[in-house]
Amino acid sequence: MNLLNSDINLDTKHVILWSLGNICIDPETRNMLCEYPKNIDHLVELIKCNAFHIQIEVVNVLSIFLIDNDLGCEIVGEKGIKLLVALLEPNQPTDPKINACWAIARLTANHHEHREYIREVGGLQYLLVLLNESSTELKMAVLWAVCNCIKDNQKNSNVVTSLEFKEIIVCLRNKILRPIAAKIISILSVEASSNVDITDLILHSTESKYKINLSKN
Repeated sequence: MNLLNSDINLDTKHVILWSLGNICIDPETRNMLCEYPKNIDHLVELIKCNAFHIQIEVVNVLSIFLIDNDLGCEIVGEKGIKLLVALLEPNQPTDPKINACWAIARLTANHHEHREYIREVGGLQYLLVLLNESSTELKMAVLWAVCNCIKDNQKNSNVVTSLEFKEIIVCLRNKILRPIAAKIISILSVEASSNVDITDLILHSTESKYKINLSKN
């Protein structure tokens, strides 16, 4: 990984990143990389690279590196979240957005402070807008990211219900997306503030065709 911070050409960096993504599949390798936080920081910095083929490989590596890796999530931290959120803008290609969403999902899975930070930098708004895109693979990644962001977080839940809530309802029509969309709605029914009636939002959505258990018990 030291080579990624050197002056080697971009094609060589691309090969290194591709190799790194493959070896990161191994949990022991992910744990070993956490022993070198400065190298992980250099990796995160490469998200800023203007070369698309480098950028997409970096985000792919991060999405794999963060799997079941709480320490890795702490190392990537708020800096990584901010750079990943920048990739969610509508003018960005689909593939890096998918991996960025998975990385965000893993960064927020067990870290309350990351859930707070993604709201502060406007990440929830970017995530929800992506539900208007056609890619089922992208929507799946978005829904998991949203699900983890709203867990045990009333403020994030309120943001979601006030924005593209209808698009989450629409996801219920897709059998692949339905389980995670239903999970989000179930969480919102508990986490959203008392002045937000989730049942009412569903009943007034013209797209809703499915009955969901919204019990708060």
